[in-house]
Amino acid sequence: MGLYGIFINPIPSLMYSGIDTFYPGGWDQAMKDQDRLNRENKAINPDFQLFPGAMKQ
Repeated sequence: MGLYGIFINPIPSLMYSGIDTFYPGGWDQAMKDQDRLNRENKAINPDFQLFPGAMKQ
């Protein structure tokens, strides 16, 4: 990711390293938290989509 940031685009590289460094538990915990949040939202609204329109039925 560092080489990608140096030679191609620094913004995704900074976002990746920022989450990895400053989010408690790093990427593993961030993905677990996002999955939990999605399940909780689906329990309230079964039609919930994180990105509306992205997955048309």
